[in-house]
Amino acid sequence: MKKFFKLICLAACVFSITACSSNTREDSSKMSYNESDYTSTIEDNLKFLSDTSDSELKQLIEVNEGYYSDELIEWINSWINTRPEVGEYIGVLEYDFNADSDNVTVVAKVDYTLRDANFKICFLKDGSLDYTTYDVQYTLGEKMEKAALNTVIGISVVFVVLILISLLIGCFKYINMAETAIKNRKAGKSADTKAAVDNTIAQIVQKEEGELVDDLELVAVISAAVAAYTGTSADGFVVRSIKKSNKKRWMNA
Repeated sequence: MKKFFKLICLAACVFSITACSSNTREDSSKMSYNESDYTSTIEDNLKFLSDTSDSELKQLIEVNEGYYSDELIEWINSWINTRPEVGEYIGVLEYDFNADSDNVTVVAKVDYTLRDANFKICFLKDGSLDYTTYDVQYTLGEKMEKAALNTVIGISVVFVVLILISLLIGCFKYINMAETAIKNRKAGKSADTKAAVDNTIAQIVQKEEGELVDDLELVAVISAAVAAYTGTSADGFVVRSIKKSNKKRWMNA
């Protein structure tokens, strides 16, 4: 029951931000506002947000989903993300107001247990919330530490990329060797195939020539034809081999 009552109080406090009056700071070119109304509203809300745990804040958003504006939900979530860096609320050190014809922007320098933060909040002309931001104020040592860490990470990434590029370039020679081996293998296969074909052809020709020499009847016929053409006796010459002549030569003859 106590927890539920606290959530109701927080909701009432948060929504009181829209009740800021505007009855001072009269200026025809600027929106009129009452600084005390804004400062009290800001301080009350900052304190309530700090006093409420993250789980209660998330529950508050769930209970009022569809009722809270997007800007208000964004503010609560922004505080949840910022709390671990700044700690708990102590008080507001100073305010800076800036108004124009449409809105009032307030920058509050807030003192927290871990670090200070500049809390910026903007109100529209009707007093409703426009946006909020937290700017955590880190010490010079913390900023230098972050800068050094970012530098180390950046240099490490560059070196890793350069190493990967070097390894990739180094692999090119193995790719070339593989391509050469494949080409040589293909060339060897082609040479072996050509040699096998030539050997087969030679065997076939040799077999045909041998068959022609062993064919006595063909030898006798050719001998008689040559003797008749030359007008001499066939006994005057010996047929040692018979080779198949080019067809075109016989046609020309």
